[in-house]
Amino acid sequence: MVGNAAGVVALPRARQSFATKDLLREEVETIASGRMSSEHDHLNALMDAK
Repeated sequence: MVGNAAGVVALPRARQSFATKDLLREEVETIASGRMSSEHDHLNALMDAK
């Protein structure tokens, strides 16, 4: 975390975005198969193929 003169704290960016065309197939499959912790099962369910 970094504070500025106004006392505002800026958190480091943990997210990155990539164009899928720039990723290896294995990387795309790894991202697509990722799941959040069980407390977010209702959101994980939205990502499941129907």
